Amino acid sequence: MTKTSTSNTNTMTKKMTLKERYEEAKNSKPSPTPAQVFIQRCMDACHVTENTVRGWLCNSRKPDALAQEALAKEFGCTADELFPTEEGGQQ
Repeated sequence: MTKTSTSNTNTMTKKMTLKERYEEAKNSKPSPTPAQVFIQRCMDACHVTENTVRGWLCNSRKPDALAQEALAKEFGCTADELFPTEEGGQQ
C-alpha cells in the first residue's frame, strides 16, 4: 500500500528516502518561540548555558550577584525585582 503525504510539498515533488526526509526535517529551523528568545537573552546577558537559565526559572538554582545585576540591566529593572526575597512575599 502506498501513501502520499500532503503535509510537506518538498517531499511530494521529489522522491526521498527516509534518511533524506529525516535530514531535511533536522536541518529545517523553525523560528524561535518567544520563550526561546527570552532564554537566549538571559544566556547572552550572563554568558551561561541554557540549563543554567532554566535552573533559575524553576527555582532550583539562583544566579550569583553578578548574574543578577546583568539580568537587571538587560531587563531595565532592579535585581530585587527579579529575585525577591521571601520577606517580600514573592518567591
